[in-house]
Amino acid sequence: MHLVDASYQKQKSASILGAVKEVNRIRFLIRLSRDVGVVTADSCGFAATPLEEVGRMAGGWLASANRKDAAGIWTILKPAEHGRAFV
Repeated sequence: MHLVDASYQKQKSASILGAVKEVNRIRFLIRLSRDVGVVTADSCGFAATPLEEVGRMAGGWLASANRKDAAGIWTILKPAEHGRAFV
């Protein structure tokens, strides 16, 4: 839900950071469930592979949002006067 929230905000970093935290929480819970024997190592590996990809993607989005938030780029997305819909 954090990524959905970020799509509607000018300052996206905080919401994307929330998504990164959620991914890390899920990673922790998967490792914990493996350690206590609730899931097998194979099941843990099955879940960890796509979760790793999601974590990398969210980390990249966070880095991009931090750069854009710092530069104020989100605020310049407004109708252009020269015929195109957005600058």
